[in-house]
Amino acid sequence: MKKNNPNRTAVRVVKRVLVYVLLALAAFVCLLPYYWMVTSAFKTEANIFRLPIQWFPNPINWMSFVKGWQAQNFPRYFLNSFFISISITVGTLVLASLAVLEIQITGRNDAGGMGIPV
Repeated sequence: MKKNNPNRTAVRVVKRVLVYVLLALAAFVCLLPYYWMVTSAFKTEANIFRLPIQWFPNPINWMSFVKGWQAQNFPRYFLNSFFISISITVGTLVLASLAVLEIQITGRNDAGGMGIPV
């Protein structure tokens, strides 16, 4: 049985810690714009561009949501999206069933090595 070298173990721990610190830093850099976007939704326009940067909205402003909902026709946009998503789902199911039916008619048990999602 081999004994672990304390220096080697320490180097391994330092490497692992460094990797996790770098991953945490990368995650922070990647998630910061999303945080800024969400908090900016609750700020007034003046607070968004204020220096120094205000990281937490104070006071919370809900009027941006009210104005946005009133400025556009969101119920119509929702119905359009609903119609498109239902149409695509039904079309995919119909095409997949036709493919399965064609395989059953020809009597083949496989699709040339290709799986068909149903």
